[in-house]
Amino acid sequence: MLREIRNVKEIPGQGVRRWFNDEHLDLFVWYDAGGRIIGFQLCFDKDTRDERALTFTEDEGYSLDHVSTEASVCDLGSPVMVRAGGFSCRRLIEQLGERGVTLERSLYDYLRKKLEEYPAQPSGAASEVKAGS
Repeated sequence: MLREIRNVKEIPGQGVRRWFNDEHLDLFVWYDAGGRIIGFQLCFDKDTRDERALTFTEDEGYSLDHVSTEASVCDLGSPVMVRAGGFSCRRLIEQLGERGVTLERSLYDYLRKKLEEYPAQPSGAASEVKAGS
């Protein structure tokens, strides 16, 4: 079950940030100063070598990245994000439903709506989609 991590470091210019996690998912949610959700990042398949991160922001729309933990040119011990191919959005919605029962209803409803709005793309298609496209 997702549990909220308290005292999350705030990054200037990114609004208020909340972080929820368990062994399968990491969920980061960004809010504006008025408490309105302005974006999220849902990292899934954490327990596999195929971890991905689905990000949505009002300004940039959707993007899907593979979380690579392999050594990079500038290896600082941090994961590197690289563009990823498709994924089963239906499976991710089901997983969020199972693991996200601890989320407040308005947050869960927002996330489910945004996941349902994620555009289906054929294999090999670009994985970045502007909101409203």
